[in-house]
Amino acid sequence: ERFGWRVDLTAPELEVRVQLNHDELLVSLTALVQQLGARGGYLAHAGLPPSISWVLARSLDLHEGETVLDPMCGKGVLLCEAAMNWPAAGPFLGCDCSSEQLAAAVDNVAGAHLG
Repeated sequence: ERFGWRVDLTAPELEVRVQLNHDELLVSLTALVQQLGARGGYLAHAGLPPSISWVLARSLDLHEGETVLDPMCGKGVLLCEAAMNWPAAGPFLGCDCSSEQLAAAVDNVAGAHLG
């Protein structure tokens, strides 16, 4: 209460693991935690695996109003994950030389309820 922190054990933002035996103490912090099966349900067309896209998107440090450009967006999975993880950023722009890939990206953006 002193610092205004709240603990949510159902969806932790930080995971601390402690292992202790007779010879050593090991403390580790998990940098990124994603619930199994938490991503990708919106995809009409598979592209870059959603788990990889999620890690890449969560690794960004986007600020409000910053533009995100994916010059080879393919089916747009990385842009969808970035938009879902950083909703205050944007616009999120993608381009690709393949019209088929772009059509799939449009479907994926619609499935993610982003467009």
